[in-house]
Amino acid sequence: MPDRLEPVSFVDTERQLEDWIEADPSLVGDGLVIVGRQVQFDGGPADLLAIDPQGRWVIIEIKRGRNVRQDLAQAIDYGSSLAYEPPDSLRSRLASGLRTKPYRDAALGAIEAALTDEGPLPREVAYLLTGVGVHEATQRMQQYLIHGGMDVRVVTLNAHRAQDGRMVLLREPGQGVPEESQAPAQSNSLSWQEGIERIRAVAAEYGVLTPFDRWLAAATHAGLATRPYKHSIMVGPPTHKNAYLMVGRPVTGGGIRLNHGAAQSAQWFPWIPEESVTEILGSSTRGMGTVFSGADLDNYIVRVEDFLSAYFPPPEEFESFMEQHPWDRDRFIAAFTNRPDLQSKVLRILDSAAVSYGAGAVGQAHLCFEEGGPQILQISTAGWLRGLWSLGTVDATSPQWRPLKDELASWGGLGPDDQAPRISLDELSNETIERILNISAEVSQSLAPSRDQ
Repeated sequence: MPDRLEPVSFVDTERQLEDWIEADPSLVGDGLVIVGRQVQFDGGPADLLAIDPQGRWVIIEIKRGRNVRQDLAQAIDYGSSLAYEPPDSLRSRLASGLRTKPYRDAALGAIEAALTDEGPLPREVAYLLTGVGVHEATQRMQQYLIHGGMDVRVVTLNAHRAQDGRMVLLREPGQGVPEESQAPAQSNSLSWQEGIERIRAVAAEYGVLTPFDRWLAAATHAGLATRPYKHSIMVGPPTHKNAYLMVGRPVTGGGIRLNHGAAQSAQWFPWIPEESVTEILGSSTRGMGTVFSGADLDNYIVRVEDFLSAYFPPPEEFESFMEQHPWDRDRFIAAFTNRPDLQSKVLRILDSAAVSYGAGAVGQAHLCFEEGGPQILQISTAGWLRGLWSLGTVDATSPQWRPLKDELASWGGLGPDDQAPRISLDELSNETIERILNISAEVSQSLAPSRDQ
């Protein structure tokens, strides 16, 4: 008999969610480095403290049920304490709490980089709330604070309990990377151009304006979006400016702290193989990246220019994906007009289940085979298919996934941590697609929440 999952409005303890996010912070945000857990401030202990690629400190508040307005007020209280704490005090307190953590070295490196690069206090703080649902009052407060220039994000989880007592958590689609209106880059008193010019002025003061301008020009020429923060500029896809691709930050001593996301580049631009990003630019790291100066800086900028010029503009079949537009069924299918062989396969897949369409430079269709059940498969207008357990939509360790994992593994193997492979639809026959859809429907049935009969 297939197992049924019962929807619940809360998890047993907040510790469960803390463990989950502490072990893999990418589940709630790109490039985060956890630097502390239950970090004590004047107003109490913050559940998790992180540093993001822009060098900002991120207060993460976790609730076993819905996020309510008191949670946001509590997080801001912690942030007000964090913003003004002397660097030596903060460094010492965080180092003490990291002694037994397996990520200690990475955390200490991120802390030192953030403290070294920061200007006069108050330091920049962002807020991330996550829980099983969110109260309307919290969302109202969030929007109000966003318009006032604060970065406040809410990642909502859906929780289900299996018959054996295991908890299954599903992140709502689109969560973790806020929409354009949800994450201000700098104070509302500054325009985009003023924010860019302010950071260019810092680059000039530190003697790195020429390489910084080359880095910016390469991104702009490629058609990518540039987004100024207080101390850095983030480069993202033109259709979703809050998504992280690269970050640059001028630092004292004649250097620029630079980082890039190989996986993020491949996610938003599927004509770019992830391994090619790593081969040209080097390995991605969480947090703030590496300071380059002198000849090393010049060499890195050349690599960025080579990388972007090699992959932008995109191949002809992907040119329309650089435009900002919503995806729906008609537009999704129209992306395959020049590939009628693939178009027929895509139509077969879309007709097999309920579908939601994800925004982005490339259209993504998520397939749900049971009413109210989890999403099982994803296909993209780039012509690939993958299993959604690898994107955090449901517990990847659930044994119910095994039939689909075994099927997809035969088409290229599973990645690290059982990550689903991306499989080109060109490689799949109609018969194979039919088999994958049937297996997916069976998996969906076993994972679907129980319903009243």
